[in-house]
Formats: sequence, structure tokens, C-alpha cells
Amino acid sequence: MSKQLSMLDCPVVFEGENERGLSSPDLCPSFGITRGLTSRHIGVRDGRMLCLCIWENEAACRSCFDGEWHERAEALWGDRYQLRITAFETADAA
Repeated sequence: MSKQLSMLDCPVVFEGENERGLSSPDLCPSFGITRGLTSRHIGVRDGRMLCLCIWENEAACRSCFDGEWHERAEALWGDRYQLRITAFETADAA
């Protein structure tokens, strides 16, 4: 079974630092709310945030990181962020 791993690397931005009132975590998928998200881990170091997510499938991942998400990310971080999405295989439980 193929799952997806998304890796978001971005600067830490606070709500009061931009016109939209967004913070960096606002653009991260929310566990328990975002459909198809099975795991989320966030770490911050040296003013940068890394958000790793595991998704049930590619469709769920791509629906989160859609065109609207990319527009908001561009407005918040400009070219200072990277989003990588990678498929990986998991073994089915016997």
C-alpha cells in the first residue's frame, strides 16, 4: 500500500508579521481535522519550522496542498519555503 510523506521546511512567521494574520503553523495540516492525515510532527530550530506529515494516499495529500495553499504559502514565505512530497510503500499487516 502506498502512502505519502510531505515535508514542509519554512521560516517561522508570527500572526502580527504579515497582512493576512497567518502564522507558519496555520499552513500546516491539522491532525484530526485534515482528511487523510495519519501523522504530523513539527519541530523548530534556528527560526525555521519543519513539518513532517504522513498521508493515507496521494489524493489526500494533494487536496491539502492545493493551489490555494500554495498562494497562501507564497504570500507568507515567498521563496523561503520548500515542500516535498514523496510516496513510500508500507507492508500490509498479515
